[in-house]
Amino acid sequence: MADPQETWLDHLKWVHAMLRRDLQACRELAASVADGAAADGVRGEIDSLRSTGLLFQLRVNCLQYCTVLHQHHSREDAAMFPAIRQSLPQLGPAIDRLEAEHRTVAALLDDVESATGELADAAARQRLADALTELAEHLTGHLDFEETALAPALDAWTV
Repeated sequence: MADPQETWLDHLKWVHAMLRRDLQACRELAASVADGAAADGVRGEIDSLRSTGLLFQLRVNCLQYCTVLHQHHSREDAAMFPAIRQSLPQLGPAIDRLEAEHRTVAALLDDVESATGELADAAARQRLADALTELAEHLTGHLDFEETALAPALDAWTV
């Protein structure tokens, strides 16, 4: 049962913390592969990743991470953003920015997904590491902005 004092902002920050942690784990593994670690060994490490959060019972690999993030943003776009627009219309410009950032992040996630296809050669490994770095550069700023910009709405709503 949810804590009656927990706000939607608390929940959003909790999810974002897991997304940040998971992205960092994927980046570290990609860097290991780019530096020459055997792909089979890294696949074993990816398969063994686990999290205690409800949303992330198993983190198997970058593809699952991408799927989770796509779903998270889809839910925000479909449910949370319209509700915020209705209750606090002055946040419309922030929602517009967040929706545009979701499209950018979606394209970057597609790049990560594509880069995970083959890890056998050094160039492919570097492509994955680079794709995750570019994703991290955009996503972390997006998450920070979202938490700050939507705080007036989400801090007032309980889960």
